[in-house]
Amino acid sequence: MISFACHCDHPFEVPDDKAGSLIQCPACGRLNDVPLLSDLPNLVEDGTYKLDEPVAAEPGRLDEARKVYSPTRFDQFGAEIDLRGTVSGQPDDGPIDLAYESHDRPSPPKYDPITGELLRPVEVKPESPLDRLRKPLPLSKRPKKRQAIEYLARVQTLELFVMLLRPMNLIVMILIGLLHVFYFATLVVTVFGMIFIIAAWLFSLAIIVSHFVVVIEETGPICQDELPRPMRNVSMYDDIWHPFFSLGLAFLVCFSPALAALLSGLPSSVAIPLAGLLGIVGAFFGPAVLLTTATSGNLMNLRPDRIFGIIRVLGAHYFVMLLALWTGAIVYAMGFLGLHQSLWDMFTAPSMIGPRMFWQSWSLGVPLLLAGIYLLHYVGWLFGQTYRVYQPQFPWIFQGRRGDLESENRPPAPSRGFDVLPIRRAPPSHK
Repeated sequence: MISFACHCDHPFEVPDDKAGSLIQCPACGRLNDVPLLSDLPNLVEDGTYKLDEPVAAEPGRLDEARKVYSPTRFDQFGAEIDLRGTVSGQPDDGPIDLAYESHDRPSPPKYDPITGELLRPVEVKPESPLDRLRKPLPLSKRPKKRQAIEYLARVQTLELFVMLLRPMNLIVMILIGLLHVFYFATLVVTVFGMIFIIAAWLFSLAIIVSHFVVVIEETGPICQDELPRPMRNVSMYDDIWHPFFSLGLAFLVCFSPALAALLSGLPSSVAIPLAGLLGIVGAFFGPAVLLTTATSGNLMNLRPDRIFGIIRVLGAHYFVMLLALWTGAIVYAMGFLGLHQSLWDMFTAPSMIGPRMFWQSWSLGVPLLLAGIYLLHYVGWLFGQTYRVYQPQFPWIFQGRRGDLESENRPPAPSRGFDVLPIRRAPPSHK
C-alpha cells in the first residue's frame, strides 16, 4: 500500500498499482498525484518532498538573468549589450569576427533552401562600350535637359536607323511585309465574291494597325530594345484591341473637329477651308495625343492642359516627333492606297480608269509601302525612347516610375500604367 497525505493533512492509502495516477481529496476536493514507489523514501508526512541539501544563493545571478533575458539590448546605464561570444570567455577580448566579416577567409557556401543544391557564382559578361552607349540615362530623380537632349540626339541620328537593321528587327519588318501580302490577297478574294474571307481580311488589317502601337509600348513602358513580333503574346486584348483602341482614340481626338466641319452642312467654300484648318491643328497635337493614349494608361490624361504640358516638356524635340510621325504616315499611306488602286485597275475595264496619281502604280506603290513600314517602326521606337526619357516630367496622373529610369520619389508602376498607390518605405535600421 502507498500511504501519503494531502496538503490539507487528509491521509490516503492506495494500492501499489495506483502509483503515478491522480486521486481527489474528499476533504478539500484537490487532485493529488499518487507518488511513485521510488518517491516514497523522500516523501514527508505532510505530502511534500524532502531536499537533500539547500540550494546555495549565487551572487549576481539575478543581474545576469536580467541582462540575458531582457527584451531590450541596453543595460541600466544605457550601454549597448553585446551578446556575441568571445575567444576566452572574458569581456575584454572583444567580439569574434564572423566568417563573412573576416577578410582572410572565403565566404561560406550557400545552398538552395528547397532543393539543397549548392549555389555556385555566375560569371557576368563585362559590359561593352556599345552597351554603355545604348544604356538608358542613369537618372536619379528627374532627367536633366542637357542629358535628355544628348540622348535623343543620338537616337534621332543614325543609331536608331542602324538598330532597326539588326537581324531580329529585319525579320519582324519582313513578317509585317508578308502580312501586307496576305491582306491584299484576302482583299482580292473578298472582291471576287468570297465574302466569308472578309473576317481574315479584317483580322490582318487589325494586326497591322495594332502592331505599330505595340512598338511604342514595347520600346517605351516595357523598355525593350528590339522590335516586338506581330501578335507578341497572342492576346486579343493586349495585342489587338488595346493598341487599336489607342490609335483610334487618338485619331478621333485629333480629327473629329475637322470631320464635324465637313459634315456640318456649311457651304463648301466655308466647310473645306475650316476642315483643313482644324485638320492642321489636330495633326499638330497628334504626337502628344498618341503618346498619351498608348502609354499613359488613363483617359484623364487627355485633358487639354496635360497635352499642352507634354509639348512644353518636350520643347524642340516635339517638332522632330511631329516631322517623323507625319512623314512616315504619309509615305505609308501613299504606298498602301497606291497598291489598293493598282489592284483595282487590274480588275477594272480600261474605260473606267480615270486619271491616277504618279504613286498609284506597282512600280512606286511597293517601294513606298516598304519605306513606310520602315519609317513607322522608327517612329514607334522614337516615341518609346521619348517616353523613357521624359515620362517623369509629363503632367500625367496615376503614374509611377518604371523600366530602367528609376526615381526615388515615385513608386514602381505596372507596365500598362494602371492606377497605383504610394508605397511607404521602411525607415533604415540603426545598429
